[in-house]
Amino acid sequence: MATNTWIGTTNSWNTSGNWSGGIPTASDDVIFDASGNNPCTLDINAEAQSIDFQPSYTANFDAATFNVECENITISSGGTIDLGSGIWTISGNWDASGFTGGVWTYGTSTTILTGDAKTINVNSITRKFYQLTISGDTASIYAGSLYSYGDLTIDDGKTLTMSGSLWCYKNITIAGEWTGNSVMYWIGGSGYTLDASAGVISVARIYVYFDGGTLTPATYDCQFRFFATSASRTGTLSAGNYIFNDDLYFNPSTSGDIIVNAVSGTNIECVEDVIWLEAGTGTATFNKSDGTILFSGTGQNIDWDDQDLGLVDVSGTITLDNDLTISNDSTGISNITQGAYRIKYIVPDATDGGIVGGVGAISQNWLIAMINPTYDVSNFLLSVPIGGVAGDLPLTTTYNGVEVPNNTTTYDGGLLLIQSKVDLSTTTENKYEVKS
Repeated sequence: MATNTWIGTTNSWNTSGNWSGGIPTASDDVIFDASGNNPCTLDINAEAQSIDFQPSYTANFDAATFNVECENITISSGGTIDLGSGIWTISGNWDASGFTGGVWTYGTSTTILTGDAKTINVNSITRKFYQLTISGDTASIYAGSLYSYGDLTIDDGKTLTMSGSLWCYKNITIAGEWTGNSVMYWIGGSGYTLDASAGVISVARIYVYFDGGTLTPATYDCQFRFFATSASRTGTLSAGNYIFNDDLYFNPSTSGDIIVNAVSGTNIECVEDVIWLEAGTGTATFNKSDGTILFSGTGQNIDWDDQDLGLVDVSGTITLDNDLTISNDSTGISNITQGAYRIKYIVPDATDGGIVGGVGAISQNWLIAMINPTYDVSNFLLSVPIGGVAGDLPLTTTYNGVEVPNNTTTYDGGLLLIQSKVDLSTTTENKYEVKS
């Protein structure tokens, strides 16, 4: 290896006279310092063993449209760094912790870190990347924020370990692992996706600031927040199976709203708590098509803001922190501790004859049947399997908030039949409520 120092009679990298040892080769340690404090612009793909922009170099470096390939790069200069639009392939460490220059431009460059057990170190959130690809086992040792304004990719079998935060603005593809006591913020714009289906995310938290983007099915071993601040955010969950192994938050704040649209075929498993955390005037809306929501944890607390979840399966044990609205063929309802909250059933459209089938085993004190009628039904029969002992039950029944005086109730310790003469002819949502 030989030291090759920039002299810079002109700004051309590809001019032998601008270097102390001629145009750099892959075995050279390239130095930019005060001895050649003149601008440098790439006019050829550059290669070196290492590149060191020292503090005494205060001129401008512009990669233009060309590529750079080296092992270690150190950027401690006080000038301008423009990463250009080419590809930076670094097999060693990327260290910009000493950069004091006034301008850092990431352009449309791609930075590929290929080395194992290597580090990224920057000293400010202004030291941003555009496309960033982790092709080696890399640890980011900067405790602040790392920014990728283009796509972020972690290749299969590779790991990014961080202690700070990572902000991403376009596509995220994780086929390897992203881990550490860190936080990811994804500004998911229209046409962009967060895809961890083939990888592992085991960081502290993920904040999803939807802006028209799409989340793809994956297992998330971290706290997960759908988040908004002052701007309203809308995004999509594509079809497939999602597993949230830590708390799931719906967390609008100030005046920003969140709308999460789960398309047909979206199945969600929640292992820990679901928390609806609306602050200020911000609201959250969850729109679900078909698919199942599974609560599989032990001792979960669930607040889904009384929004229609459709088909629900409770294989663990949960306690409600809000009313729960589900379809009438949901299962495992006996595993729910209601407290002061109600379980509400979406009952299929009534048809002439008025028979509505069983809604699952319950032993709680509240039941609401949400009925969207299409016919007049003079004898409406609500058939509800519940747990308990046969005999008379002290029941209060109301229809749309008005007590139904002419209902007939039969209970044999398994099946509760409530037959009422009610008018189901309206096209608005109707509620038949039973309280024991």
